[in-house]
Amino acid sequence: MLLTGVDAGDGIDRRGSIATRRGRVRALPGASDSAVGDTSTRLEQTRPVTWPRAWPLAVAVLVAASCGGSGPPTHLSSMGRDLWNLEGLLHRTFDNRSVSSEGRDFDCAGDTDCAPHARYSPFAYTFVSHTSTAFHLMPSTFRPGKLGNFPEPILIRGRVIACDQQETKFLIHIAGTATYTIGCARPLGS
Repeated sequence: MLLTGVDAGDGIDRRGSIATRRGRVRALPGASDSAVGDTSTRLEQTRPVTWPRAWPLAVAVLVAASCGGSGPPTHLSSMGRDLWNLEGLLHRTFDNRSVSSEGRDFDCAGDTDCAPHARYSPFAYTFVSHTSTAFHLMPSTFRPGKLGNFPEPILIRGRVIACDQQETKFLIHIAGTATYTIGCARPLGS
């Protein structure tokens, strides 16, 4: 009999059922060792699973409800709030269309306009579609000054993104990191 997914603490009883921490599972008739690679081999559950089945739905409802206000959800880190505000500005600027960037500049929207993919990278949204944001775009001639060695300003259609109404902090990403690390930073000397 072919048994897969058995981990430490699980065992097989005399009836050929697998006793797991989550319940008792037995192989369906016709499952054998010769069925390796056969996708028709299935396991049947003979006892209900003890963990609640509704928790993924409850989490999704809570996340959706927390994104419905005019500001970012309260449980986010500062980088999470910056990402939430960036996504709101992208939705507002590009009318909820899919967005791609060329390097650090989000300058292309739509499914067919952003080609070739060797030049444009599609952006994957993290949050539910919203247009609320504390960020705004600076005039196209504005340059924020020196931000340091690795921080680079994130742009939308060539324009710098201001993080605050006073326009003292600007949205940056840290170049040279393996992740898309973003934050708000003041220019050096300000």
